[in-house]
Amino acid sequence: MRTIVVLGLVLAAASAGAQTDSQLRELELKDLLGFLFQRQDATQTIWTFYSGAVALIAGLVTASKVEWLTVQVRVAITVLFLVFATTNFLALHSIHLQREALVKLAKETLKKDKSPQSDIERAVMAAKAPETWMVIAFHGSLDLAVLAAVWWIPLARRRSKTKRPQTA
Repeated sequence: MRTIVVLGLVLAAASAGAQTDSQLRELELKDLLGFLFQRQDATQTIWTFYSGAVALIAGLVTASKVEWLTVQVRVAITVLFLVFATTNFLALHSIHLQREALVKLAKETLKKDKSPQSDIERAVMAAKAPETWMVIAFHGSLDLAVLAAVWWIPLARRRSKTKRPQTA
């Protein structure tokens, strides 16, 4: 990936008229930061999509009539959600790896440059992806909560419906 990025930057620098090594480093750092923040935006987009799906399932399970939410429907919702959650997590993980690589490249570029760039370093560190285990734990916890809601809420409603005294 670095070879492609560097090749693209060399071509961009040549077309922009950048002649010196420091000009090329500035262009590379600027582009790396742009890529890094773009990947951070992609992470937010995927989390937003996931949150929407979770809200949809929660609304469906809590606001629907219990009669049609049979075991077969809950199995279907479970399977579809697991497929969705898995692909969502894999996309997040892929972007996570890209962000880690971009942060590493940006740090290397900053080390080569001797001028003080503490603001840029702080921006790079702020865009750093969280630890992989944190993403797995958070995503997994939400996944389990959704699946528990899909199975528990209809059962709790049926039980409370059967325990209510019939008044005439």
